[in-house]
Amino acid sequence: MRRIVFLFMILLLGIGCERDDLCVEKPAVRMQTIWTDAATGQRAPVRLMVLYRNDTLIPPVETDSLAVPLPVDTTGVRLVMVRLDSLSAAADTLDIEFRPGEIFISKACGFKTVYYDARVRLRPGNTGWIALTEVLTDQWVTDTVPHVKIYY
Repeated sequence: MRRIVFLFMILLLGIGCERDDLCVEKPAVRMQTIWTDAATGQRAPVRLMVLYRNDTLIPPVETDSLAVPLPVDTTGVRLVMVRLDSLSAAADTLDIEFRPGEIFISKACGFKTVYYDARVRLRPGNTGWIALTEVLTDQWVTDTVPHVKIYY
């Protein structure tokens, strides 16, 4: 008898959930980057790590694209991109400026932080492993499209 009551309770809980009761969205958009070989213009993997305020934001990884989380309580951030080769490491600094905003997602998720008027600049005086940055869209409202193309 207890099993029947238990199964009935689970069934009622499952029926009572609506689509708005579950949140699958991330609370903030991440900066989507594509790493491109400057000589060929093709996407090419690079081994790198990302530093933010002298802490490792993204540990060493070899990839041709990267999703970088951004702070939600400021209008800019400075990220150090460290390229790791077998014999050496080179670091270049990117200054990223944006205007954070919020959009309503759903009752379960609430608001999501998005970024408008985004700009990415390569800081002068770097080691030079990053050749150029190109902002593909200045409104970062979704994680599904690349926002910045970085040539090296």
